[in-house]
Amino acid sequence: MSLQQHRLPNGFRVVTEKMPGLASASIGVWVTAG
Repeated sequence: MSLQQHRLPNGFRVVTEKMPGLASASIGVWVTAG
């Protein structure tokens, strides 16, 4: 598993993982609050 982490200018953190051979996408949202 090779994850890549990026931080957008607005502070959002984006984590991606390439999965060769798959032609689909999935999105998960986690909110850190409190």
